[in-house]
Amino acid sequence: MKHLTLIRHGKSSWDCTSLQDFERPLNARGWRDSPRMADLFAQYEFLPDQWVSSHATRALTTARIFAHHLQVAVESICVSEAVYETDAGSLLEFLQAQFPSARHIVMFGHNPGMEDLAQSLCPEFVQSMPTCAIAQFAMKIKSWKDLAPGCAALVRYDYPKKFG
Repeated sequence: MKHLTLIRHGKSSWDCTSLQDFERPLNARGWRDSPRMADLFAQYEFLPDQWVSSHATRALTTARIFAHHLQVAVESICVSEAVYETDAGSLLEFLQAQFPSARHIVMFGHNPGMEDLAQSLCPEFVQSMPTCAIAQFAMKIKSWKDLAPGCAALVRYDYPKKFG
């Protein structure tokens, strides 16, 4: 049994137009929602042994906030450009190839790739992935190489507006 948690980055700022997209920071709502969702995530039954984040500032900041709240060393986060601006197929291939010994991977990334990956792995997952949403899946697979469309069951789905 493997677990995968997909977390979309917190709400980002568009205030500084001179920044490139991957440099955009969290805005005030992102800074408010990320710790709240991290505290909720800390209460989940299945916690990750492998942390992965896009190299984009907003995703990596969100990952670091979650790591801090779960008392995980931020140095243990695998930062990868492969998680930034990519599609579900590329994310699937990345997960299949990168972390063979992981039991539970948490990945911090972006839409539309995260949402498309969630819906590919679990066709019953018809929800959107708003900023700072958490979608956790269980898969009856022995190896990440076996990760495939339709193989996942939704365990939890939470997002900031669900809690007001």
